[in-house]
Amino acid sequence: MIYACTSCGWEFDESRGAPEHRIPKETKFAQLPAQFKCPWCANGKDTFEQVHDTNNQTMQVKTMQTHMSEGPITRQTNIQQLANQYPEAVVVMMERGLHCFGCHGAQFDTVEAGAKGHGLPDDEIDKMVGEMNEIIAAKSAEKAKPKEITANLILTEKAAKKLQQLMADEKKEGYGLRVEVVPGGCSGFSYNLDFDNTKKADDLVLTQHGIMIYISKDSMEQLPGATIDYMDGLHGSGFKIDNPNAHSTCGCGKSFA
Repeated sequence: MIYACTSCGWEFDESRGAPEHRIPKETKFAQLPAQFKCPWCANGKDTFEQVHDTNNQTMQVKTMQTHMSEGPITRQTNIQQLANQYPEAVVVMMERGLHCFGCHGAQFDTVEAGAKGHGLPDDEIDKMVGEMNEIIAAKSAEKAKPKEITANLILTEKAAKKLQQLMADEKKEGYGLRVEVVPGGCSGFSYNLDFDNTKKADDLVLTQHGIMIYISKDSMEQLPGATIDYMDGLHGSGFKIDNPNAHSTCGCGKSFA
């Protein structure tokens, strides 16, 4: 049997399984856990319908909105939703001058509306959507491969001293520093630093200059080899992250792509 997501068109073939998502061959759709979500659009099992019977005869899908075999992104995908669910695809839009992710309109605009607002022709929009789906597919396949992520982050001594001072001022002795990469900002992604004293399930933890650092594995994938420093000068002071993996950075230094 083959089942398709009625939201984005992703298909699950019971005979093939989905090895790229660690689902073995001959797994029945009914055997998938209740919390199973579509790998493309993250909708639940209840959005799937059977589209082929055992003789591979096509069945009618009553609630199918679109069938996008190339991937989850279409012209009608909301820009903010794209940035939140598929941050790895943001760079494709930015390479074409679409820096919509930090704008208020990103909550409402579709990929097509944003692209046309920047003067992109239809063929270029289709090409852009295709490239984003290719990146998402490659990222999904990469995530399916078992790999070990190590905490490779540098905290300078100056930054550590400043953090210790701030923790004392805010009466947060015993806390650590949480480092996050989140969608948003003028360049697509932003750094978020905050005090925390709780280790989450997917956290990597390291200690430098007496400061405990919490960082999720997803954030660490975008920050290997990065340095957190504290700058104090005539033009202002604050923490700065030097990220060798960033393709471009915003003038404010708090956003990157």
